[in-house]
Amino acid sequence: MAEIDAAALELAANAVYREGKSVIEVANTFDMSDMMRAFINQRQKMLKLLAGLTEAQVNYNPDTESYSLSEIFTHVIAAQGNTYNAFIDISESTRPHIDPVPREAGGGAEKGETAARLVVELDQVTRDLQQLIDETYDPVRDEHHVKIAGFGEMNQKAFLLLQLLHDDDHFRQARTTRRSRLFPKSGRTAALPPL
Repeated sequence: MAEIDAAALELAANAVYREGKSVIEVANTFDMSDMMRAFINQRQKMLKLLAGLTEAQVNYNPDTESYSLSEIFTHVIAAQGNTYNAFIDISESTRPHIDPVPREAGGGAEKGETAARLVVELDQVTRDLQQLIDETYDPVRDEHHVKIAGFGEMNQKAFLLLQLLHDDDHFRQARTTRRSRLFPKSGRTAALPPL
């Protein structure tokens, strides 16, 4: 199947947020295995972006209106709980829900984390969601929908698409922060992975 890259995600985001198409309609244009591959690839890019950074770098804010990498990635980690819980609800899994999960924009964002801790936590929640999807996704069951305020009817693919769009938005935000001309130098600049 075709790779779901940044351009495909941008088209999907435009369809949902600008053209007013339903998330489920846009999600159903993709194959679930392609969406899972895109999710894993996006998370690998996030992990690479964090690799080898110092605490000062991870907690640097470009300005008072911008988030640090610590805040961006703690938010991504916490907010994924919404997708995780949705997969449990739709599949009627007996797994426990993640609670609490953030309900507001930017919820779960925390300053003061280290790159090493963020890498471990991001890797763990990525594997947790991947395992849950592997265990519960069933194309027949994906005909079951739940209604979500602001998004309407949603199935599992729709929730994964929202997760992909959310991750892509925050990856771009993190990459911009990392590319800031004032981003702290670690003395090990050559060791930082290229972006």
